[in-house]
Amino acid sequence: MNESTEFFLKRVSQYCYVSKIPYSFSNHDVNKQYAKGLIKVYSWVDELCFYYIQKDKQIQNDFRNIVLSHYDEAKDMKDSPYKEGLICAFENIKKFMEKS
Repeated sequence: MNESTEFFLKRVSQYCYVSKIPYSFSNHDVNKQYAKGLIKVYSWVDELCFYYIQKDKQIQNDFRNIVLSHYDEAKDMKDSPYKEGLICAFENIKKFMEKS
């Protein structure tokens, strides 16, 4: 089973952060331009991870809002057994999402 997107991105971000530290705060026996290139890529990928973590959170919010919007639409329907089934399912899903 694949890991969650957020977990994957946090692991990549941590890797980048840890990898750039030695080149950021000490004088290695490496070319300064080489170190600058390493730091640039590690920083960029770290920022990219942050961007996609935020985007992933927004996707979850969008999903919840769409489900709740359809729930509100179902509540406005004419009373019927079908509406009762919709409302019951939406309420169960809403409770599940609140726990998650």
